[in-house]
Amino acid sequence: MPARKPTQKQLNELPAQIREHVENLFHENEWVRRNAVEALGEIRHEKAIPPLTKALKDENERVRSDTATALEEIGSKMLEKNPVFDE
Repeated sequence: MPARKPTQKQLNELPAQIREHVENLFHENEWVRRNAVEALGEIRHEKAIPPLTKALKDENERVRSDTATALEEIGSKMLEKNPVFDE
């Protein structure tokens, strides 16, 4: 079973470009959830991190694995923008 869906207020606070994908993280169909995770990984928006973190607890192993990859993609973008070490 997918994690608990965010409230409408929480969804409305998200940027439009990720809102539908975040909502689909909580869909009953695993393929819809996997597609949402993949889309969020491609968009790489940092506001997707909290809902993706919830998706790490999905019952489906593939959703969890894809979620870890999406979080890694978002993290790499954040490191590109804010390097930990200055050269």
